[in-house]
Amino acid sequence: MKASVSLPDHVIQRYPLFSRASIYYRERRLRAFIRVMNLKENASILDVGGQPYFWQNFPIPVKVTCLNLYSEGGENQDNVISETYDGGDFPFEDQSFDVVHSNSVIEHVGDYSAQKRFANEIMRVGQRYWVQTPNYYLPFEPHAQFPCFQYLPPNLKLAVGKRWKKAAYPYADLLSIQLLTRTQLLDLFPGGKIWEEKVLFLAKSYSIYSSLPNRRAESPATAGETIGTAI
Repeated sequence: MKASVSLPDHVIQRYPLFSRASIYYRERRLRAFIRVMNLKENASILDVGGQPYFWQNFPIPVKVTCLNLYSEGGENQDNVISETYDGGDFPFEDQSFDVVHSNSVIEHVGDYSAQKRFANEIMRVGQRYWVQTPNYYLPFEPHAQFPCFQYLPPNLKLAVGKRWKKAAYPYADLLSIQLLTRTQLLDLFPGGKIWEEKVLFLAKSYSIYSSLPNRRAESPATAGETIGTAI
């Protein structure tokens, strides 16, 4: 099954090499998402923090709702609608969607308690979920486009962020990003399983998922399962 993704033109123009690598890995991840979640035609998908362009070449006809803090407008596809919210509770009833999808968003929502609330909302409104985030221990921070940026003390982060012109985000945003470890993801999503995306022998990112109907277990899982990798 052919699964392809695109990026906005302004991103490709500013980061040509990074964009090619990003598209390559996103397409591999998208194929894993389709396979692992066993998506069917007309499945309802909530994409938290996603944009309509991501779904424009999706190989299965699905119904997608993109949920964001603001609407960019003018990008909706025939099978995609966009909604906004205030960053708190999602404006949907329990188990409203077959699948909740989120790509590189949870690291942006705030501290660990905010990330826990975000994870709980994903598990509440979705029967199943797939949530991807970069690996804290990868020695290259993708938002800053700078080696080991996440390990720097705050004052040094501020100094680098102000001066480093190749960063993909403003320096104030870089200071608020909270990358996660594998262990933290398993704590945020009890009972979830992890799909690792690798660069050589290093985990580039993690996608935690529930491929069975979500029962929102009350007690944390003691371990997760790694079912595959993307090289």
